[in-house]
Amino acid sequence: MQSLELFACLLLSSAFEAAPAAVGVARDDFKSVFGECVNNFLLAYVDYAGGDEHGVVCHEIGYRLAEHDYDIGNNVCNDYVEFAADLVGKVAVNKSQTVAAEAVHLSVFLRSFNRELVYVNARCALRAEQERGYLLTKTPLMAKRELYKISGHWDHYLDGMFVMGDPADETKECFALRPMTCPFQYQVFLNRGRSYRDLPMRLGETSTLFRNEDSGEMHGLIRVRQFTISEGHLVLRPDQLEEEFKQCLDLAKYCLGTVGLLEKCTFRFSQWDPANPNNKYEGTAEQWDHAQAAMERILKDLNVDYTVGIDEAAFYGPKLDIQYKNVYGKEDTLVTIQIDMLLAERFGMYYIDENGDKQRPYIIHRTSVGCYERTLAWLIEKYAGMFPTWLCPEQVRVIPISDKYNDYAAKVEAQLKEANIRCSVDGRSEKMGYKIREARLNRVPYLLIVGAKEEEEQKVSVRSRYLGDEGSKDLGEFIEAIKDEIAKKTIRKIEVEE
Repeated sequence: MQSLELFACLLLSSAFEAAPAAVGVARDDFKSVFGECVNNFLLAYVDYAGGDEHGVVCHEIGYRLAEHDYDIGNNVCNDYVEFAADLVGKVAVNKSQTVAAEAVHLSVFLRSFNRELVYVNARCALRAEQERGYLLTKTPLMAKRELYKISGHWDHYLDGMFVMGDPADETKECFALRPMTCPFQYQVFLNRGRSYRDLPMRLGETSTLFRNEDSGEMHGLIRVRQFTISEGHLVLRPDQLEEEFKQCLDLAKYCLGTVGLLEKCTFRFSQWDPANPNNKYEGTAEQWDHAQAAMERILKDLNVDYTVGIDEAAFYGPKLDIQYKNVYGKEDTLVTIQIDMLLAERFGMYYIDENGDKQRPYIIHRTSVGCYERTLAWLIEKYAGMFPTWLCPEQVRVIPISDKYNDYAAKVEAQLKEANIRCSVDGRSEKMGYKIREARLNRVPYLLIVGAKEEEEQKVSVRSRYLGDEGSKDLGEFIEAIKDEIAKKTIRKIEVEE
């Protein structure tokens, strides 16, 4: 398969079921919408293939095409619909110049606003993991079925995987996109012999995963078929289990507390069901009893207040799920920490103990901030777009009172960007009231108004969503204050309504 075709399979997968509004619409209207999606796809491919700096990052989301929230009509090539039809083979243009959107499936691309939120969360999680001794990995997006057979995913999770090839034909190669990272990260441990002194080995990765969810399960950003997750695996000695589990829980609480979601989280101890008719679990009853007793003891020692979920465990071990309810009251898993005493044996993983004997390690599967798309959905719900300053895609907007002060506004912007503050200048020839109102509607936390007095005194007039008019400040003073707010990840209280 050529690289472009393969990339199309990865990005134009079944993320979107055509809404009625997309069926039979005028060709030109549909082409504008569809063309923008494919235009972004091509930019993403340029970036994937080692092209220029204009590439974009694609994340699949569950929004229907008819509900797209970005501007259309820019950079749209008239041939994109035909090109995409050739790639995917699911769009037919009939003689009456309308689009028969029969079973059309597209990836919708995160606009720069939402993409920046994902990046900020990812950078926060990566820093927290590195500070805690994690080795960051970058593993493949796909593997042959043989790897998934070793891990057990082929037997227990095949229906939830995107498979390339015939899974029933053992005479030909068959690949699958990864639904999780664990089989890949285990190879880091297995690349040489390990001593008890090498443990714990903490492996972390910002992973892109693919899961073939049923269309009825799709729900906005909360449940999608391609997503990015802060995934990690810890390989450790049995005597290290409780302390490492505690550190994983502390990391998850830190990340969720930082973004402001922890206070509404609940905890579920997900256990196996020995009477499960689908026989979805690996291992013996004795192994499961041992693993669940170990987790129960740890949760008791950590004073975790939890509920029990029977038949909610992973196929290889029990887990602690950190749950969160959306605005409709539906509960989903935000973060999970799992104890695995089985897969090390399947992969032939061992270490040499202090007596020179081979021993099987335990494994903890965990996430720190969970799936970024799902976390983004809950952040949007919680803050209604008014994110904390450190998380905002645009933290400051500089507004000159007239064109005469655009040069000073540009100097202010340059100093802000030098301090790594995300900012922009609104230098349009519009009324001040219009520009200020638009910035407020865009949920920008700080507005810096500049005119003759500010330029003369090298100051800025500060308006914030938190206190309203904060008066005139030296630019350096403002920069130090906002840098401190960002560094501490402060969640300021909004004390005025404008």
